Amino acid sequence: MKKLIVLLIIVVSVFGLTACNNNVSSDKLLARNWPMTGSETFTYDVLHGGDTVGTMTQKIEYVEGAFVLTTSQSYTTADGTDTIDSVVKFANAQGFYPIESTSTSVIAGVTKTVKTVYGSGKANVYTADAAAIPEGAAATSYDISSPYYDNKQFYTVLRGATYDSKFSLGFNMFIAGENAVVSFSSSLGTTGTFTVLGQTPATQTILISRNAKIAGNPIKLTYATANITVGEGVAAKTVVHALVKIEEKDYTYSLKNIVVA
Repeated sequence: MKKLIVLLIIVVSVFGLTACNNNVSSDKLLARNWPMTGSETFTYDVLHGGDTVGTMTQKIEYVEGAFVLTTSQSYTTADGTDTIDSVVKFANAQGFYPIESTSTSVIAGVTKTVKTVYGSGKANVYTADAAAIPEGAAATSYDISSPYYDNKQFYTVLRGATYDSKFSLGFNMFIAGENAVVSFSSSLGTTGTFTVLGQTPATQTILISRNAKIAGNPIKLTYATANITVGEGVAAKTVVHALVKIEEKDYTYSLKNIVVA
């Protein structure tokens, strides 16, 4: 399970997007398919070998001029319970660039916090073996080419993509554990359906692959291409391009509930 947690942190780190067959950087084409008022909260079961071994929730809301994405993950392991809690603040502007993020993990009893502050083409990264960054801590700065995104924000940003025959995105991700920018690519996978909240929308899977001699198996992100309705009657809300499933090796994150407030 620890291997899964580390890989998911890496995959949803900082990246830049460029589109094939298009002279416009694809971040300029992303739609805002999440709310400006209220919030959306997605709850996922984490499955391994058919067993539920954890839970992840993601909440997106608009707070004081910026979007705030809060993610909580909890996993049962042989050593107890591992957790990862993160908050990403990102701009309500073309490209949806991150402003800052904080992530605190407790894995095998070891606590670590990473805070990243963005600006002027830099990611200024603070780390601590504690539940918070100490006052006065020094940052390590990394060059980041625009456009770029942050940990866990990747999933939300891809909700704004157009899943058509021209979809083919190449991007770089800053990986804190490697202190390097790594090249990745994404492409369309299979189509299908997914059942949640008594509805079975059509879906599109996106494959995320590392561009390397030893690339490993792609991670699969599956999005609903049909809207999902939450609630009934005049209180009903529409959720666009919900991320319904994540697949990485033997682990699956499966959407089980959506709350719109």
